[in-house]
Amino acid sequence: MIDTVAESELIPMAASPLPAARRVLVLAPHADDEVFGCGGTLYLLAQAGAAITVIVASDGALGGAAGKTIGVLGLSFKPETDDIRESPALTIVEALRAAGARVQTFDPVAMPACRPLWPDVTFCDSPYEAARDGDALVIVTEWNSFRFLDLGRLKELLRRPLIVDLRNIYEPGKMAAAGFEYVSVGRRDGRPT
Repeated sequence: MIDTVAESELIPMAASPLPAARRVLVLAPHADDEVFGCGGTLYLLAQAGAAITVIVASDGALGGAAGKTIGVLGLSFKPETDDIRESPALTIVEALRAAGARVQTFDPVAMPACRPLWPDVTFCDSPYEAARDGDALVIVTEWNSFRFLDLGRLKELLRRPLIVDLRNIYEPGKMAAAGFEYVSVGRRDGRPT
């Protein structure tokens, strides 16, 4: 379900006390940020119950995610499986698609289960291909191979070096030193130094 709400009703990602399985990535406007180059920021919102509601804020400053390219790494609900049941990636990709983003994704084994769900999503052969020309890269599943990505190569491939790490697989200071805008869950964000 996609709802539209006021920005004041959203929960900033770093402040979310919810377990990872109940978090949902949301694109929303925020006057103090320039995420996606149009006055927006990334938020998480979820309900405590089994159903997850995705919130996309209505403020025109962001203009939604329309026209933005978002890479998504990880589709399975946990690493080492192709099981997508209750995967947060399902809701995240749906929200991004509904908001008009172009989604390109990579998962080592779960892509065949997702292809029939999203004919308009680009399924990539590598995490680097999912990052190519992206306005952001979102890490949803903590596959071990994602921990050892070549950060220099990622930075060169991304249109904007913004990584949203929903599994906290990197250290904010290291990512900032590597020149990334780095958003993680429950920790101080990294900004390029």
